[in-house]
Amino acid sequence: MFRVKGANFRFIAVDPGYDRCGYMLGSVVSSAFDVLDYGYITTNASQPIPIRLLELGRDFKTLLVNFKPNYLFIEKVFFTVNKKTGLNIAKVIGVLEFLAANRKIKILELSPNSIKKTVTGQGRASKHQVEYMVRQLFKEEFNFSVDDVADAFAVGYAGMVELLRT
Repeated sequence: MFRVKGANFRFIAVDPGYDRCGYMLGSVVSSAFDVLDYGYITTNASQPIPIRLLELGRDFKTLLVNFKPNYLFIEKVFFTVNKKTGLNIAKVIGVLEFLAANRKIKILELSPNSIKKTVTGQGRASKHQVEYMVRQLFKEEFNFSVDDVADAFAVGYAGMVELLRT
């Protein structure tokens, strides 16, 4: 799908959330980039946050065990008007990063603005602009019926670009 210079690695890119956590599994082998899988993990909204974190962690661990990525690309939590939501997303990030670190997976945190800038060329792009560019970049019809999946693709693309820059 994409051509990249001399890199071989697997990654999981995540748009963290406790209602829905979007992910994209990618691989770079012999200079070719491929999307291997994508989707989202949901939790039971009627459960308290600790139980939801447990559900999310269990499902995420299964992805890590089955896919064996070298890298986790994850969007950093940003300041939000709703502090409770921001704190809960920070907890999700903590669980995901703990699970990745426990499996010795390298973690690359990306700010929302850096993701937007890499994908669209401007750090203050709208969600619509990001999704539009993700569709243009990947040139395939992926099911982005849930915006968390499109966001995970954006995180994956930005993470891959950042990693290849270094």
